[in-house]
Amino acid sequence: MKVLKKDLRQGLVVVVPESLDDLWVLDKVLEKGDLVSAKTTRKFVSDSGKTDRKEIKVKLTLEDIQFKSSPGRLHLLGTIVEGYPEKFVSIGSHHSFEVEPGVSIGVQKEWKRYQLEKIDEAVRATRKPNIVLVAMDDDEAEIALLSHFNIRTKATIQSGKSGKQFKSEDKKGSYFSEIANILKETGVNKFIVAGPGFAKDEFKKYCSEKFPELASQMLVEGIGHTGSTGIQEILKRGIADKVANESRLASEAALVEEVLTELAQDGPVTYGHKEVEKAISYKAVSKLILTDKFFQENRDSVEAMLNKASKTRAEVHIINSEQEAGKKLDSLGGIVALLRFKVDS
Repeated sequence: MKVLKKDLRQGLVVVVPESLDDLWVLDKVLEKGDLVSAKTTRKFVSDSGKTDRKEIKVKLTLEDIQFKSSPGRLHLLGTIVEGYPEKFVSIGSHHSFEVEPGVSIGVQKEWKRYQLEKIDEAVRATRKPNIVLVAMDDDEAEIALLSHFNIRTKATIQSGKSGKQFKSEDKKGSYFSEIANILKETGVNKFIVAGPGFAKDEFKKYCSEKFPELASQMLVEGIGHTGSTGIQEILKRGIADKVANESRLASEAALVEEVLTELAQDGPVTYGHKEVEKAISYKAVSKLILTDKFFQENRDSVEAMLNKASKTRAEVHIINSEQEAGKKLDSLGGIVALLRFKVDS
């Protein structure tokens, strides 16, 4: 996510979501009553009776929020309080617009700490490479860093091979070593290595022996090209999206497993709406974990809880109810807290 403007004295934050995850974050920080502004279109009937759509910029008092993960849109409905061109805008009328990746939206409100933290987290996630892509064969390797839907080339490495075969295993080892060292420098722990032929498989075998920490996080795929064309082929086939999604699911699953382990050992953990609320009042919560389903069904009371929890520096994690980790959490009531210390019932 990009933040184009942040003026907390006016309560204004202007952002551009860049991925489905960013839309999901906005769905969790927007509330009824927020003032939201964006460019949109509206039907207009001319004097001749012809119906046309005109581009307008409107500010709405938000009344309804609907997150549509497919096709990846945030549907916002509200009452128009400002707009231009004025002749195409009817103040006080209802209007809705769709927010998609790449569409800027202004939000004016009294921001809660946890909401600003979620925005900052989304910005950091965009800047940080999530996955390293390698398109390689015996001749060269192109290495690119993927952050959400942004991608930039990190390096292009030539193998120095002559003829049909490497002159020596040392030459091949040097080629593989150079690739591996660049992967290590990225600080990322998810790698997709793809290409035609056997070089990709030989590289993973090499890493298994020399750099096992890389090999354990490496997915090898067959594609038809190398270079920038190969990188684009990885993206077009959806391989990177699958890995990114699995990475997030793994993170959510690890959180829930941590909760289940503490419960089994009678550790510092509590669950249930009232129980978690009590733990927050004692400033005992280190991690507050809830599902998006619980959040939506109890939004008013949960907003207050999240605000109090964030003031005590508790981590707030909202996870997807449709995934396995979310289903496990919903079976515990949809909200749990890992504690700094135990709180008496």
